[in-house]
Amino acid sequence: MHKSAPLLFTCLLGLSLTGCASITGSASTPAVDETTNAIKQEGIGQPGSTTPIEYADFEPETLYLLLSAEIAAQRGRYDVTLVNYLKAAQQSRDKNVIERAMLIAQSLNSDNAQKRLAKLWLDVDPGNLQALRVSAIQAVKRNEMEAALGYMEQILNQGGDADFDSLAVMAGNLPPEQQQELLALYEKMARRHPDTPDLEYSIALLLKITGDPEA
Repeated sequence: MHKSAPLLFTCLLGLSLTGCASITGSASTPAVDETTNAIKQEGIGQPGSTTPIEYADFEPETLYLLLSAEIAAQRGRYDVTLVNYLKAAQQSRDKNVIERAMLIAQSLNSDNAQKRLAKLWLDVDPGNLQALRVSAIQAVKRNEMEAALGYMEQILNQGGDADFDSLAVMAGNLPPEQQQELLALYEKMARRHPDTPDLEYSIALLLKITGDPEA
């Protein structure tokens, strides 16, 4: 571990014990309680986290961000936790840190953070299925259907579950022109991947949604 890391840890431990006002949460509300439960389910700020992180591997600045993020989580300041984990992920480019940051972003429903982390994750680990799925979902939310299907096709090429039918079902909430765009993209992909039951079923769903007589 870097020589300054123990000092940083000691300072952070003191910060935790004294309850520094900058990371002390406000009074509990139902919305905060829901977020707290979601974060706790992911193990953020709790012993036995699902994603082990080797703190000794990081530079002091990154170590500070990680430890202060965990302390913030223990005090209910999940906004601080997310910001610090996002910065630590960008600095370290460590897969475990990125994964943990993504869990926090998903628990807090932060689309912007998920988009940025998914891009970083794919830069570090091209073809990562979880990062591809998040990228696809975020593309759908931005109505970037062609990009979404591109990510899903990468999942399909790796033998993963691309979940084409879920996107087809979501098309029911889209304007008619976007439904037709999505149908055309599905049919184009089906020509590249013949005999793919998930795609065939999804196309049937889209035909029904668009009111096509072939459905």
